[in-house]
Amino acid sequence: MLAKAAHGTPFKRPENAVFRPGIGFCEFYFDETGDTNATSSENGDPETGAGGAGGWASIFKLVQQDP
Repeated sequence: MLAKAAHGTPFKRPENAVFRPGIGFCEFYFDETGDTNATSSENGDPETGAGGAGGWASIFKLVQQDP
């Protein structure tokens, strides 16, 4: 309720969500930004970045019969 009262939305960053083109709006892909902090354990060596894989993240796919 607090987020709704503050006019919050689950998709604050529209670049993180997209409909798959050409299939009539039946597949929607979105991600959560994950751990994008500079201190993430997935960033690798603090000086060189070696051994890093980037911050944690996820990709979700929503499939529906009709838009």
